[in-house]
Amino acid sequence: MRFIAGLLLGLGMILGGAWLLGMGPSWLLRSTLPLRFEEFIVTHADNHGLEPALLAAMINVESGFDPDAESSAGAIGLMQLTPSTGQGIADRTGGARWTVEDLHDPELNIRYGSWYIAHLLERFAGEEDPTLVALAAYNAGQGNVIEWIEAGGGTLELDGIPFPETRSYVVQVRDLTRRYREAFPDLAREPDAPPP
Repeated sequence: MRFIAGLLLGLGMILGGAWLLGMGPSWLLRSTLPLRFEEFIVTHADNHGLEPALLAAMINVESGFDPDAESSAGAIGLMQLTPSTGQGIADRTGGARWTVEDLHDPELNIRYGSWYIAHLLERFAGEEDPTLVALAAYNAGQGNVIEWIEAGGGTLELDGIPFPETRSYVVQVRDLTRRYREAFPDLAREPDAPPP
């Protein structure tokens, strides 16, 4: 019993000390959120006018920051891009020497994934909630989302997404984006805002 009391007292002192040193609750939150490849995330978020916290959240949900992740649907890498999507992005961005293996490269995968989500945000900018629509399109495909918008009378809300996986994806990415903002203030900025 004394051991447990001592352990709890020690943990309280560590957390209290962290708080006093200015680490605050974000230190504790950071310990629960993975973050790898931060330089690539920030660079490509800046290049495409995105919030870095959004890209970190997407990568967390898509692959858990595993650059070798592969889905049963054939999506590859950190941002889970299919080879056909990767090829399409390469064609539009001048990637003449593109190969499927590029999707295993963390920097290239984040570059292509950030281009793609920026493209979707631009495409659906006129929607009531463009981030929701773009995330749904990233997960379920643009064709599906266009059908859902039409079925919803010209708009798409969370409960109008018929795929449970896609609804869950949108909710998870939005929640994690908020948590990354709190835990990593350098990742929290409005799209198109200059780095701190």
